[in-house]
Amino acid sequence: MKPYIILLILFFCVQAKLVLAQQSLPKEKVKELNELSKRIEGTYQVQIINSRELAAIELQFFEIIENKRVENDTIYYSIKPNIRVMILPKKIIEQNDFKKIEMIKYISE
Repeated sequence: MKPYIILLILFFCVQAKLVLAQQSLPKEKVKELNELSKRIEGTYQVQIINSRELAAIELQFFEIIENKRVENDTIYYSIKPNIRVMILPKKIIEQNDFKKIEMIKYISE
C-alpha cells in the first residue's frame, strides 16, 4: 500500500510543479509541451539514487529529454547528484515489441 501512496503524492507534487511552470509559458508552448510529454511517456525514467526524495519535472524538461535522445545509446542525464534521467534510444522505442518503462525508479547503490 505504501508504494501507491508514495506514487500518489509524487503525482500531485509533479502536477503542482507543472502548474507553476505553465504559468510562465505562453499557452501554445504549454500545449506543445503537454503533447510532447504524452508522446514520450514510457521512453524515459527518472532514477532517484539512495534517496526517497520526490522529483518534480518541469514542462521544459520534456524538450531536454527529446533533444538528448540519440539513435543507438541509452543516455543518462544528471539533474542532481542523486537524480538522473535514463533516456532510451530511438532504436529501442521504435521496435514493434517495445514496452514502456516506469516513469520513476528508486535505486539503492
